[in-house]
Amino acid sequence: MPICLCVRASDHSLIRAVLVDGEESVIESDTLDLLSSESLTFLLWDTIAEDSFQYQLIGPKEYTKQSELPVISFAQLGVGDYTFLVKSVHSDKIGMVKPLFIKVRYSYKDNFGFILLLIFYLLLIVGAAAYLISLGNFRHKEKLAALRNDWTNKLHNDIGGDLSSVALRLETLKRKVNPSEERVLNRLSKSYAILSNIQKKLRFLFDLVDPKKNSLHVMLEEVNHFARENFQLKEIKYHYHNELIADQEYNIDIGRINKLYLAMKESVNNCVKYSDAENASIHLRQSKDGLQVEIKDNGRGFNIDTHQSGNGISNLRQYSQEGFIDIDINSKIGEGTTVTMVVPNI
Repeated sequence: MPICLCVRASDHSLIRAVLVDGEESVIESDTLDLLSSESLTFLLWDTIAEDSFQYQLIGPKEYTKQSELPVISFAQLGVGDYTFLVKSVHSDKIGMVKPLFIKVRYSYKDNFGFILLLIFYLLLIVGAAAYLISLGNFRHKEKLAALRNDWTNKLHNDIGGDLSSVALRLETLKRKVNPSEERVLNRLSKSYAILSNIQKKLRFLFDLVDPKKNSLHVMLEEVNHFARENFQLKEIKYHYHNELIADQEYNIDIGRINKLYLAMKESVNNCVKYSDAENASIHLRQSKDGLQVEIKDNGRGFNIDTHQSGNGISNLRQYSQEGFIDIDINSKIGEGTTVTMVVPNI
């Protein structure tokens, strides 16, 4: 704290001001408190040109000196109690000032070991906080995995079992229907096909949320199967290149995996419906920006500027925003279409 001791000239004082670390303020006391790390400066009245000053600092460190300048400074005094005395010597006249008492307290800034200990303590607190956060996240993931596993088993046993029972009843009913009742048989066959499709989709969902399985790879295999079936129906030659490591965990949550799944299916559907292509491919790889998916065909292509309002492009933009996926569509008439999706590393 800046301190200044001012005494009027009528008091025959030689001290004009006391500065601590170069700053001053007025106080009403004969005792000065400061820290061992602070500097102390006395400014004296210099009313007579021939004046010289003699000062004495009595305490753990003692100073007795003569000064021709009205400025007396001390840097980083040791801890303890001091008494400061000063007098002005001029021919036959000697002026004195009453003693100023100085109390120097310990400053932690002077203790390098304390600073190291403080840094270590702060690092210890930060490390402990990081460990607790990591432990909390791990336990949360464990609980989430247990919940997913519980629901997967319930869905598989309850809904899956009920659907299998319905499928068995339909198959039994088909065998009991008279072959001449073609209309009834057709309806039963369609119902059975719908039920089989539902069972297939549910199996995919069960695998997708199963904590024992890699959700991303389960989804990619489903898209590959979907693309292979649909391209085969349109007699389009299909190539699938997967450079991803099968057992590697990619930091993509189930919500973003779902959006990527919908975006990939949308792109395959658009290719099947509109491209008139002879060849199509899906290429998966890990780039420096994240997981990259490229869906390409050599079909008729289109002018992207005139298809801005199309449902396919609108859907892809929606999936891009909701799943934080970068989607780029490159198409030229007569040169085919390439849809590139990048799921950034997070």
